[in-house]
Amino acid sequence: MSSQETEVILQEQLLQDHMRQQSGNAHGLQRRPSAQDGLHTWMEVHRQVSPDFEQQLAQAYAQTRLSELLQGERHMEYFMDVSLCA
Repeated sequence: MSSQETEVILQEQLLQDHMRQQSGNAHGLQRRPSAQDGLHTWMEVHRQVSPDFEQQLAQAYAQTRLSELLQGERHMEYFMDVSLCA
């Protein structure tokens, strides 16, 4: 693992600590298994988000160095659980 990857993980831990303090929920971090053009794709996973989630996330993000470490645009996608019962 490179020093930049290690720093991303440390900064994500800070972000998630801030989010946990605000929401009390657990949050996760995932990464694609292989790099493309020397870069990894990272994904934060946030469950049971509140109506003011985006504001909380922006505040937590501002308290980290992630904007200095990430290349490309940061974006948000929403998914919902689907029941497989017929």
